[in-house]
Parts: sequence; structure tokens; C-alpha cells
Amino acid sequence: MFDCQVSYIICLVYGHLTITVTWAYHFDTEAPDYTVDPAWLQRVSDVVDMVLERDMYVLVNVHHDSWTWADVTQASANYTQIEDKFYRLWYQIGTKLACKSSFLAYEPINEPPGT
Repeated sequence: MFDCQVSYIICLVYGHLTITVTWAYHFDTEAPDYTVDPAWLQRVSDVVDMVLERDMYVLVNVHHDSWTWADVTQASANYTQIEDKFYRLWYQIGTKLACKSSFLAYEPINEPPGT
């Protein structure tokens, strides 16, 4: 249910909503698949649909993950692993949300370290 009144009012005024999604704690498996919990992915899809049903723009992003598994500024960062996980995550997001609407946009990662 779209129950956050403040966000709803902001959406009405500005005509868009950014869905800031932290995916880090919703992987059911590790390498090589990095499968996202289907219930979590469905919830994101449901919220996207709720916003689109109101004829508003919606942006889905990867938020806070750059503070956990996707922090490329760490000396111990495994770039290959980060790239693999990032690819698998966005493949699943893209597959789930593909062709919903031209009102749907994506932000690959929000606030990467060092910005």
C-alpha cells in the first residue's frame, strides 16, 4: 500500500517518485547467481506499478549498496566480484521491470563513495 503521506504529497506536487532501494540484504544466493529474493523484487515492482498508475514518473535505483558490497573505494575491493554482482542485480531488475512504462527510469547506483 502506498501509505507514506508525505511522499505522496511530494509526488503530487512534483509528479515523480524516486524509489530508493537497498538490495544488499535481499540476495537469496551468493556467486555466481546472486539471486534477489523474489518477494522483495515483486514488492519493488508493485510499488513501481502504484506510482505508474497515478501517471507519475518513477525512478528505481540501487541505494546504500555502495556502502556495503559495492564499495569500490576499499583497498580490498574485488572489482570482478562487484561487477558480477552488479550485473546480476541489474539483469534481474531489468527483467522484472522491463517494458512497464516510458515513465520508468533507472539509476544504476546512488551516491557512490567519493562523490
